[in-house]
Amino acid sequence: MAYDLARLSSYVRFYQTVVNQLVAAWQNLEQLHLTAKDALAPLAEPLAPVAYAPLLAALSDPAPSREAIAALWRPVDEKDLSDLNDIYEVAGRFGFQGEDNQNLARVQVLVATARNEILGHRRRLADLRELPNAARAAAARLRAEEEARASAERAEKMAAFGPLAETVVTRAKQTIDAVRAVPFPDLSDAETAAEEYRKYAAKLDHVYQTCLPFLRKAIQNLYTFVAAEPTASWPDTLPLTKELPPELVTVPPAGSGELTQARASLTALAEEEIQLGRARDAVSTAAARLEGEMAAAQMKDAEVGQEITTAHAILDLAAASEQAELTRVELEGLAAQRASRVESAGAVLSKQRQIEAAIKLLEDELRRRHAELAALEAQLVEVRKDEPVLFGKDEWRSKVAAMEEQKAQQQAAYGQRLSTLQQFQIDHSSVSVEVQTEQQKQALLERQIAEAQTKSATLELTIREIGTKLGAARPSRAVSADDARKALASLQQAKLGVAERMEALKAEMRRQKDEAVRVLNRMKQIAVERQHVTAMVQSAETAATQGREEALRQLARERRAGVERHVGEVLATLEKSIAHVGPVFIDPAKDLLVAATEPKAEVTARVLEAAEAAAPVVEKLSKELDPELLAQDATLGQIQREFCDVAEAACVTAWGG
Repeated sequence: MAYDLARLSSYVRFYQTVVNQLVAAWQNLEQLHLTAKDALAPLAEPLAPVAYAPLLAALSDPAPSREAIAALWRPVDEKDLSDLNDIYEVAGRFGFQGEDNQNLARVQVLVATARNEILGHRRRLADLRELPNAARAAAARLRAEEEARASAERAEKMAAFGPLAETVVTRAKQTIDAVRAVPFPDLSDAETAAEEYRKYAAKLDHVYQTCLPFLRKAIQNLYTFVAAEPTASWPDTLPLTKELPPELVTVPPAGSGELTQARASLTALAEEEIQLGRARDAVSTAAARLEGEMAAAQMKDAEVGQEITTAHAILDLAAASEQAELTRVELEGLAAQRASRVESAGAVLSKQRQIEAAIKLLEDELRRRHAELAALEAQLVEVRKDEPVLFGKDEWRSKVAAMEEQKAQQQAAYGQRLSTLQQFQIDHSSVSVEVQTEQQKQALLERQIAEAQTKSATLELTIREIGTKLGAARPSRAVSADDARKALASLQQAKLGVAERMEALKAEMRRQKDEAVRVLNRMKQIAVERQHVTAMVQSAETAATQGREEALRQLARERRAGVERHVGEVLATLEKSIAHVGPVFIDPAKDLLVAATEPKAEVTARVLEAAEAAAPVVEKLSKELDPELLAQDATLGQIQREFCDVAEAACVTAWGG
């Protein structure tokens, strides 16, 4: 039996159209998934602690479809369908059906899976709107967990820190008590005073050096516990004078060179003190001048800072104005595109309506032809029953043959018109996709126009706000962004110059301060030296006027007072530093421990920052992807209705079943 291949091939062509649409739909789904994945990828690492299932799903790989698509049947000669099995392998079954309709089942699975993927994508987009709230809740949970962990760790370490700090305090007290316990020597005898002092100084230093390692060890243990190094220490030896000054040991005889030198030293010290007084006055004058220059520089810095703030505002105004102009031009272009898109959409819609009208006419014609065929078939049956017995057989046969030929002609015409209808249906499906595409493009264009209008309104509001903020400082003419940047750069350079001047003034003020400290220290040193030299002169004068024994007794008193004063100053400094072992060593170590056990806010901060960044990203994805997903679902729904739901029955009908 011969088959009308032209009519049968139209079914294969329709299948090819469906496969192409299905492949395009899966490709679009994969691209939409990758678009969402790329947009959300920067949030993956900071929001990992949230473990939000919709986000993890969006960041996963797209659903695999290539193997399933590759398994679909395709004709060898896709253009002309000229291969032996391109239309059918066995009579009564199209090649695209597959044995037991397996290939049709594959198409159905791909369509259903794609629609489920679209549903999953849309649900994820809806669920992702709750991502910021979920991230904030997770951040609160992480903060509470971190605070609990840090609190427990701090309590544990503080419990161990206390005994270490107490050991430091104990070692410090033992050190100063041991040094204070060294007996003061007898310095009344001028001949043995120097040796007694040397022994006393050596004993003090020995006791100090014996106790110091224990104190240092206690401090080192404390700082090792807090994983740090001590910020201060004590000298290895006490800063004691090793020998008594000569003027405290013997009384120089009258007219001796030592006495003459002492009197000359007094005169030199007086002159040096005068010079130091002048230097001190010069330093004070320079300090006052520098303070004045610093005040002027600070005022200039504040003025330039205010000008920079104004320049920033002018730059923002210029940039916003330029962006507003660009947005206006963009809106004009989008309006032109919309007009063009409306025209092209109208043409496609008109073509769709023409095809729909032609399909309706063909369906009416096919119903009429089907009725005519049924009537002719009934008439032919009646004629065949009315076969003459003797006469008129030739005429009857001719009539039957004519009616059968008429029936064959009508069946051929019916088949041709049915093929034409199927071709129109294929064209209608293709044009429907074009209509949906045009509608999607129009919707995208409308969104772009709405976004541009919103952007334009925002820019206009920004321009008004900046203008109000600038007030009288607003430029009277339009300023380009480049000119504003140049003006800003010039002001910033001027501010750098002022800052450099201020740094130079600060350095000079520090130098003057150091000079003032040097002068004051030298003046104190002169006072000590004058005291020693004056004591020598007074001893000599006492020896000359009251006798040598009285001079030695006076020298012994001065010697003891001098040693007590010197040792007292050294030990007072040591005791003061040891008394401050808490603020100097223990408190900083405790602060380090507290800082080390502070709750770590980095993870929580990253989660909160990502939560704020997620909202606009998700909103943008929803606006961009949801219409595309709806369009793809519409295309797949059309394939479901026009192919999957009717394919098996249509194939049976095509073979005359």
